[in-house]
Amino acid sequence: MPEPRPPASLQPEQLRTRCDTEAFDFETTAQITDGPLVVGQERAQEAIRFGIGMTQAGYNVYVVGDPGMGRRALVQRFLEAEAAERPVPDDWCYVNNFEDETRPVALRLPPGRGVTLRDGMDRLVDDLGAALHAAFESEEYQLRRQVVQEAAREKEEEALQDLQSRAREQHIAVLRTPTGFAFAPLRDGEVISNKDLQVLPEEKQKEMQEAVQKFQEELQSILRQLPKRMRQLRENIRELNREVAKYAAVDLVAPLEESFEDLPQVTSYIEMAVAHMIQGIETAFLEGTDEDGGSAKMDEVLDERTYGVNILVDHAGSQGAPIVNEDNPHYQGLVGEIEQIAEMGTLTTDFTLIKAGALHRANGGYLVVDARKLLMQSFAWEGLKRALYAKEIRIESAGKALGLM
Repeated sequence: MPEPRPPASLQPEQLRTRCDTEAFDFETTAQITDGPLVVGQERAQEAIRFGIGMTQAGYNVYVVGDPGMGRRALVQRFLEAEAAERPVPDDWCYVNNFEDETRPVALRLPPGRGVTLRDGMDRLVDDLGAALHAAFESEEYQLRRQVVQEAAREKEEEALQDLQSRAREQHIAVLRTPTGFAFAPLRDGEVISNKDLQVLPEEKQKEMQEAVQKFQEELQSILRQLPKRMRQLRENIRELNREVAKYAAVDLVAPLEESFEDLPQVTSYIEMAVAHMIQGIETAFLEGTDEDGGSAKMDEVLDERTYGVNILVDHAGSQGAPIVNEDNPHYQGLVGEIEQIAEMGTLTTDFTLIKAGALHRANGGYLVVDARKLLMQSFAWEGLKRALYAKEIRIESAGKALGLM
């Protein structure tokens, strides 16, 4: 049996390799801009480079390997290099659909302009509220509204006065009572009592009764016209409110519309929003009391949740295409969700509670997920495939998507 070899001895300077730093033309490796992104794994690098370069639909990159091989870091470096050369994708916003609030409108805007629209609408609601408060509380508006109301009352009074004048010519008086109007025969300008009326000749009594009946029918006709006159009064006030609101809004709306004149869908939304505001304000002032003139109700109309902008994806300040690493790829995290709030014991929601998922944030860029984690999440794989195949992201609960209770 051979004898064991004696252990080799190493000197301290042999335990590490020294590099001549004078040979490097950089201070840190972050300054290296040329050369390969990763040393080694040439076939893997070529495959990833080829897969990332496929811009057609239906192509994805699947990376597999042993733990600790740096798969994620390798993919990340290639994606960062490629994403830096890609354009920044558009912003996406949700706004209210004033014709059907259950179907909000999605707006697509150039990167960074979603914030501009949101801030512009917030300022418009605040400024328009202040401007309309001042306009509707001004003496000029109150005077014009009073003129409209008095004109309507004058028409009613003219009709009643004409009836009274013709009735008096036939010796019939029109009396106002707490319960309405009444007719009574006259003699020498004085109302005849029932006792005196009974002693008149029967023919005279019949003549007076026929005259009273005739004027009662005319009075009923005048009173039947009252709802129509009230509708006309409301329409006249509505027209006045519309005129005042448009006059107050025109200078405030114009700058916002001009800033989005290159986006017809956005300017159309702004026009619809302003029209909806004015219509709500008209209703507020028609239903408002004489004391508050509808100002209190107007505060309820100009609700920021109604006219706000929900920015689903914001790329303001972004450089290149987005890279989204979704470490927890559950169903709602991928497709987004619609939150709910409790009001009076009932769950309600609106367009401001729509939240983006990873697919929204990665739209126009790259989504990186752990396949094992994805397959372990309920409904996540099916939801991801459905979105990729349909090229549409449907935000709904997993139970609704699969027809479950």
